[in-house]
Amino acid sequence: TLDPSASKRRERQTALKDFGFQVCSEMQVIALNFLLGCFFFACKIPFCVVENVFFVAFITTLCPAYAKHLPSSSTLRRSILDDVYEETAVSTNAALDNTPGKRTLALDGKTNTVGRATCDIGANFVYEEIKDESEKYQVVCADNTGSEYD
Repeated sequence: TLDPSASKRRERQTALKDFGFQVCSEMQVIALNFLLGCFFFACKIPFCVVENVFFVAFITTLCPAYAKHLPSSSTLRRSILDDVYEETAVSTNAALDNTPGKRTLALDGKTNTVGRATCDIGANFVYEEIKDESEKYQVVCADNTGSEYD
């Protein structure tokens, strides 16, 4: 038998459905996809996790309406990654444009999976990106890259 006070508590408790998680507008889906992309990219989570049954169950529990719109790993990798990159580039450039004085770039040298020093690749990429505005930059630092060539 149930305790009568427990029954009254259940009547007063708020369920997730009472918070509006059963409906997800198009704008909310776009915002949630963007934030999901930021989470995956910043935490270096493999894209395939978005299709993992446990991740899907977790999202379904949090927001059933969004679970229906959960992007595939290919959508995450292609369009959402592009959206996050563009937004990050815009906000970073806006912050840098408001930075007084010259900017300092730092590159950290390391090797890739085949043992090639990636600092060279990064330095060349950065140089190509800034060569037309090089007067804005003070220095490009390479941290401990000498050990990469031993």
